[in-house]
Amino acid sequence: MKTTKEIRMKTLLGNTYRDKVTGYTGVCIGRCDYLTGASSAQLAPPVGENCKDFDEGEWFEERRLEELDVPPVTLDHGGLSIGFYQGETA
Repeated sequence: MKTTKEIRMKTLLGNTYRDKVTGYTGVCIGRCDYLTGASSAQLAPPVGENCKDFDEGEWFEERRLEELDVPPVTLDHGGLSIGFYQGETA
């Protein structure tokens, strides 16, 4: 009997998604997996002109999100390993 289950979230940090219900669009900057099986992703929208409309983002259930065909956002941490890393090692 298998006692562990591999849980793979569909959202990837840095990818852009749209909420199917509200139309809210943003880059995935955070994600969370709950014991109950519901996974959520935090989306941060683009900043308005001159950074006037800064929005820290909103959380959505992953099943409500659709991935958009936009190149992913990446950050260069100068070779430092910061937090969770997803991807291939150099």
